[in-house]
Amino acid sequence: MPETERSRTCCFTGHRGIAPIHERRLPALVEKTVLDLLAEGINRFITGGALGFDTLAAETVLRLREKHPALHLTVVAPYLRQADGWEEPDRLRYERIRSGADDFVVLRTRYTRACMRERNREMVDRSGICVAYLLRAPSGTAQTVDYAIQSGVAVIDLAGMLQEI
Repeated sequence: MPETERSRTCCFTGHRGIAPIHERRLPALVEKTVLDLLAEGINRFITGGALGFDTLAAETVLRLREKHPALHLTVVAPYLRQADGWEEPDRLRYERIRSGADDFVVLRTRYTRACMRERNREMVDRSGICVAYLLRAPSGTAQTVDYAIQSGVAVIDLAGMLQEI
């Protein structure tokens, strides 16, 4: 990926479960963060398409794109049939995000033990900044944040910001 595109790209990483104490404030903080990044020239956003924080972030970008057409969303799926075992409402949300995304990248045809980690690294490798919702370690989110830091990618931790409010 060209460095100029990477410097304009942000990936999202976060847990599937949103803490009840954050459910009300997190959506507004995600929106503010996306708009702040857009004001800095970051207009490309990547999500892994998982339930929880990924879904919230993707839906926020898609909604904001109505007023800010420069916003670009890429979904990087770890494997082709990622949403097959999900409840029907969650599958429908996933399909809406997938069809609304500007790009949809699939890393594997089938699930493997390493596919989630590969997806997370792919997102970081394409990004200049990472917006995280990190509540606990060990977790895939914590591994992704650690990889971002090791890779020199700036991290914005929304969970930490919510703790301070």
